[in-house]
Amino acid sequence: MSLYVSFLIVPAFFISLILLVGRQSKKTIETLGTASGLLLLLASIYYHYDVISQNQSISDSMALTSLGFNFVLNADSISTIMLLLTSILSLGVYLLAPILMDLKNKDKEFYILVLMTQMGLSATYLAYDLISFYIAWEMVLIPAFLLIGIWGGQNRIKATIKFFLYTLAGSLFMIVAFAILMIHIQKVTGNSDFLFSTLYQNRMDYNGLYSPQGVVGLCLMFAFLIKAPLIPFHGWLKDTYLEAPTLVTAIIAGVMGKMGIYGLIRFMPIFPDFAKELAPIVMIVAAIGVVYGIFSAIQSKDIKETIAYVSLSHVSALVFGLFTLNQIGISGTIMQMFSHGLLIAGLFIVIAFLEKKSLLQSKGLSKIAPVLAVSFFILTLGAIALPTTNGFVGESMIMLGGFQTNKLETGIALLGSIFGAVVMLRVYSQYMFGESSSTNSQNNDVQGSLKYYLIALSLIVMVTGIYPHSLFQGSEAFVNQTMSVLYSR
Repeated sequence: MSLYVSFLIVPAFFISLILLVGRQSKKTIETLGTASGLLLLLASIYYHYDVISQNQSISDSMALTSLGFNFVLNADSISTIMLLLTSILSLGVYLLAPILMDLKNKDKEFYILVLMTQMGLSATYLAYDLISFYIAWEMVLIPAFLLIGIWGGQNRIKATIKFFLYTLAGSLFMIVAFAILMIHIQKVTGNSDFLFSTLYQNRMDYNGLYSPQGVVGLCLMFAFLIKAPLIPFHGWLKDTYLEAPTLVTAIIAGVMGKMGIYGLIRFMPIFPDFAKELAPIVMIVAAIGVVYGIFSAIQSKDIKETIAYVSLSHVSALVFGLFTLNQIGISGTIMQMFSHGLLIAGLFIVIAFLEKKSLLQSKGLSKIAPVLAVSFFILTLGAIALPTTNGFVGESMIMLGGFQTNKLETGIALLGSIFGAVVMLRVYSQYMFGESSSTNSQNNDVQGSLKYYLIALSLIVMVTGIYPHSLFQGSEAFVNQTMSVLYSR
């Protein structure tokens, strides 16, 4: 089964089926959405371990002759890790939306938009040429706007507009960079082959910020750091995370924000000299971002806002690790992309449950909701990077890579991580300990599909923390290739 069939045709097929189903057939719509999620998860697992076993990427292309280009997909170890993350979290949305959301009798529209989002995310992580990447990148945005605008909170329109404006700015920077790259490739090679491999082999000379490589690098940095986000480009984050339905926030924070980090990893070999010159500045800003996110979380009184700022801090750590520009730092960033996505989404799912059950003001929940308490505890331990959890593996490698590059900035980032542990443990104890304030203890634990999904997330957190090689064994070859391109001249 080709990449196209797996990740583009399958979701498009299920979208078509949902369109044919009557609006009142909610159970059928939910079943179709869940079935598509399961199929895409199985395909992600298959391709991930196929790539690892073959120790080489899998390519697929489709000629769009009427448009004059080929839509090229390529699955390597980092692509398949992100596909796994996308599939796991998307399946959670299909399963849990009927439980944790008020779909306002628009189940049909919701499932179609989530399927479109998953299709766009998958295409983004598989795209291997400039045109395909840009189409896939923009494909994600429209359903994301609608998911926030239709099912969001009271200030959803403001949040959607702010999200749109920041995203538009990032897209404009990307267009400028891609236009320069296309002109360069056509001039150097004489054809319109805009594959990433061609871009890596025909890099532009670097003679300072105003040279072509400098302009391309700066534009792509802006485009991807707005998406991640990194301070000072984080202005959209608070409103979007708070106003989006919490289950949708889980997807935005868990996997959509990783598009920015993934873009930097994928495109950095195109502007290596600019990246090396700018790395010390980015590391300083990222270290400040780690601390800023945590201290903003400390000041927050709302759990959703607190976790949003914790996520900002963790994403800043991802940028920090990437710009160490050494093997251990970049490897840690790849691992932590998956780990953070899983953990932050799980935390937002817990918040969605607390909202649904009107438990946001409750205490002592560990006494009446043991499954929730244990799952929440494991996710919290992962978020504070405790050994034996997946959060520890990536974060420790990022810090080790940082100490090899710059000890001062790493010390600042490490300080943020320490305070981050205090914040997360405070949040956990606030809800789980103390005298129980719930009046209906029998129905306040997670049940059904939510129970099994949280247990599954917890198991993945522990297994990939104890045995990270089971998931990340293929990333070493990708990092080695990236390092060879970065330092080849």
